[in-house]
Amino acid sequence: MKTKKTLFLTIAISGSGKSWYIKNKLQEDFKDINEYLTSNNLDISELVVSPDLIRKELTGDISNQEKDAQIWSSIVYSRIKEKLNTHNYCIFDATNLSKRKSFLKHFKNVKKIGLIFKPDLNLSIERINEDLKNNVDRSKVSDYIVKKQYNKFLSSVVYFKWDGVWNKVIKKKIKERLLKEENLEIIFV
Repeated sequence: MKTKKTLFLTIAISGSGKSWYIKNKLQEDFKDINEYLTSNNLDISELVVSPDLIRKELTGDISNQEKDAQIWSSIVYSRIKEKLNTHNYCIFDATNLSKRKSFLKHFKNVKKIGLIFKPDLNLSIERINEDLKNNVDRSKVSDYIVKKQYNKFLSSVVYFKWDGVWNKVIKKKIKERLLKEENLEIIFV
């Protein structure tokens, strides 16, 4: 039986642990991906499309956004489609805080799974600053931008502001909203 093409979409602010989760935990949580990678002797990176990594490839700098128009207008879409056609799986590693609905229209006959990461503003800022201090090759996201992302997360993923504490009521409202608006299967990480 052929696996339905599946697009995993991270939804989180910078510094939330999206890339770490993909590299270290996603295969544990999604046994079908682990089985596919193992049986084909592939690494998880074979399934990932990351605008940060595309920036580095095109400009030599993961933080250089000079070619973002090109990256977002064509490269991201073509690479995702290529991964889906080759592997039936793709993991899109980006914040995905806005324009999700229009983005997902490009993938109509694809199962879409949103991986939502609980936002922790202070921890995210701390992680980013620590990585930059230690010369980790990561996007140089300013505290100001992370705060903007946090506010966008609160207003784009949930209709109202809340204190970041996940509970059953909040998860239910998030799930109901995203399922209704964006046809995503939702997983909370």
